[in-house]
Amino acid sequence: MTEPATGATDSAGMRLLGLVDTEDPYDVDDAEILPLQIQAAHEAFARMRPLIPLLDRRATEAGIEKITSLADVVPLLFSHTVHKSYPQSFIQKGRWDRLLEWYDSLAAQPLVDAVDLTDVENIDDFAAALTRAGMLPHVTSGTSGKISLINNTPGDRDRAERIGAAVVGWPRPLRTKGSMHFYGLVPSSGYSKHVEFTRSLAETFAPEGKRHFLSDEPMLPSVAARAAAMRTRMMDGSATPAEIAAFDDEANARADRMSRNLRDLTSDIIEHRAEPMIVMGVWTQHWAIMQQARELGCADGEFHP
Repeated sequence: MTEPATGATDSAGMRLLGLVDTEDPYDVDDAEILPLQIQAAHEAFARMRPLIPLLDRRATEAGIEKITSLADVVPLLFSHTVHKSYPQSFIQKGRWDRLLEWYDSLAAQPLVDAVDLTDVENIDDFAAALTRAGMLPHVTSGTSGKISLINNTPGDRDRAERIGAAVVGWPRPLRTKGSMHFYGLVPSSGYSKHVEFTRSLAETFAPEGKRHFLSDEPMLPSVAARAAAMRTRMMDGSATPAEIAAFDDEANARADRMSRNLRDLTSDIIEHRAEPMIVMGVWTQHWAIMQQARELGCADGEFHP
């Protein structure tokens, strides 16, 4: 569920967003924030309820006409499974028109007539068609055997980037922008909010030439889709030993490439350890960086504070 716009400049949503631009965004009392959050939630609910049938149905079933507390929000939230509720056959049989209709049903803006599906042959092409139409699809995979397709708009992205740039560095937001090294431990592109957010922070805090990523190999929906489909086939016993072996070989080769890339990136991090930097990744990656630094003789306190 996503909204096409934040609303009027005097809306609670805009006032809430404006708090990130204060000197210390974390130094705002809960008593000030909570009423704004509730009002902003109701404003978004009132705008989007007529546009998203599932939201309207949930509100009707829960008897919610107005959001007056955070408890009113919970029954309206879309679980992750909602974003993978399409029939798997839409992707397997190339029914991109049907997949678009399903995707449109969860969006707050009409998409069917805006997206050109000409020459779409796979899920990567489908995501690219959405992007050309101004959407920013977020693709994830889990253990269910299906990928999730979550709609985002440029407005969603801009708000996330504005907030991220303002509050990075808790408990004291960083004010040194455009001069640091930035190491994003993700691919440099892909249909992922995490990748987009990482790129945004890199552009905010580091000049060109000091932005480093784990790989230039894009994060594609087809990779997640193949992995999800194989997990399903392995669970139901329909995957052959040869197919499983080929899948494992491909996955292992990709993992080896990423491992080598991380070691190369870590070497660069260590080389510039006396300079200000941001390293953004998951804890397992940070642990691997620490281990490699130890192996190379780096001692405590050698990195720029």
